[in-house]
Amino acid sequence: MDRFVRLLRQSGNKTARGGRIATRLAGCADSPVISEGELQAVADACDHMIHEIATRERKLIEGERMAVVGQFAAGIAHELNNPIGVICSVGSWATFREM
Repeated sequence: MDRFVRLLRQSGNKTARGGRIATRLAGCADSPVISEGELQAVADACDHMIHEIATRERKLIEGERMAVVGQFAAGIAHELNNPIGVICSVGSWATFREM
């Protein structure tokens, strides 16, 4: 079992670089404690989890980027709207005063 855990840790390092856990753990199937089917199920579940984590990480980063762009656009709109509001107020006050 220690060999399986050690290989699983090593395969995690390899998977982070783009490999598959199932191919890395193929040499562990001769263990009497773990059958080949169980090993394949664990490897497939690990591959699926790694894929899900990578997908969620990409979505999170994209969401954070969009939030930053939104805040930036809101800041620009606010900075443009303040002087325009002042100009409109002064213009309407001057028009009202001329009447």
